[in-house]
Amino acid sequence: MWHHTTQPLAFTLAVDDFGIKYFSKQDANDLVSPLQEKNSITIDWSGDMYLGLSINWQYDKGYVEIAMQDYLPKALV
Repeated sequence: MWHHTTQPLAFTLAVDDFGIKYFSKQDANDLVSPLQEKNSITIDWSGDMYLGLSINWQYDKGYVEIAMQDYLPKALV
């Protein structure tokens, strides 16, 4: 996990997944734009998937649900 030195951002990079915690979408775009210039990337602003985990953010209820739907069938094989 890295923290940006001049903007309120934290980000992670794991193999080919990149996660950003941001307060301003413009700050996140400043981080993503250089990546888009040199790479073909897909952006999911909902944050529903990361590293194969399904993430269901329940901000109003104060919790998050995390599931690994593909894990069990693959493990059984």
